[in-house]
Amino acid sequence: MNLRKLTILTLCLAFVFTACKKDDDSFVPIQERDRTEQQIADKDSLMTYLQTHYYNAALFETAGNHTISDLIISETQEAGYVLLSDAVETKTTVYKETDYEYYILNLNLGGGESPLYCNDVRVNYSGSLLENGEVFDSTVNPTEFDLLNLVQGWRLVIPEFKTAESFVENSDGTVSYNNYGLGVMFLPSGLAYYASPPFGISAYSNLVFKFELYQTGENDHDLDLIKTQFEDLDNDMDPFNDDT
Repeated sequence: MNLRKLTILTLCLAFVFTACKKDDDSFVPIQERDRTEQQIADKDSLMTYLQTHYYNAALFETAGNHTISDLIISETQEAGYVLLSDAVETKTTVYKETDYEYYILNLNLGGGESPLYCNDVRVNYSGSLLENGEVFDSTVNPTEFDLLNLVQGWRLVIPEFKTAESFVENSDGTVSYNNYGLGVMFLPSGLAYYASPPFGISAYSNLVFKFELYQTGENDHDLDLIKTQFEDLDNDMDPFNDDT
């Protein structure tokens, strides 16, 4: 079935609610910036950051299950530090008819399986603003997300890594993961929240996400016993626009 049909009732109800509001409670939408022009500015900001910041690369060449808290990014080059622009992989994509570049720092690939863009994932992560390094969101314990509910950058980057090779359930109820995906994504605003960010993030902010990828699971969003990845017939990373 067409997954888009499932939202029709919700949209209708939303329309009725909006139509019933008082006329004097008007809303004036903000004119979004041109995506191509914004990407040019974002790319310049991202490249400037990557060319002026270093990370403690030597640590991640040693054995062990390192974490995002072990990562140090600094404007000062110390012993064992590497310039980010020399270490990241540059990726390209077309999203909303705009050409984008984004950047991935692969600290550990992982030993399990790679998620699909429409899967659930269990991760630890920290999100910060490129501009000043301010952390706007983070997790302490492993947290599960549906990648389809996250920004486009996550759907592109997380499948580049693999889940944990193995895990052990500890006596205190916690789980220890071994050889999991560990990395950092540097996203332009157009692959993040663009003009509609959540509270605490300015519009058109370039973002940095550090993450540990532990587990993944397949989804069946419309509960028709067909996995979501098989309903994206045109392979455009949008299973909701295909009639299956």
